[in-house]
Amino acid sequence: MTGFPDWEYLFKEFLRWKGSEKAVITTDEFPYLVELDGSITSQFQNGTDACLTGGTLR
Repeated sequence: MTGFPDWEYLFKEFLRWKGSEKAVITTDEFPYLVELDGSITSQFQNGTDACLTGGTLR
């Protein structure tokens, strides 16, 4: 993932950017990411759990 050290950082930056506005995250070519890095599903889940829970994820 170029530009972000990990998924948690990406989600934190996304939340900072969107502020109080509603927004959608779309992941294109996810199977390709999994093929490149088998741990991507765990990383993605950890980032989601750490940053997008508590009412901000719907």
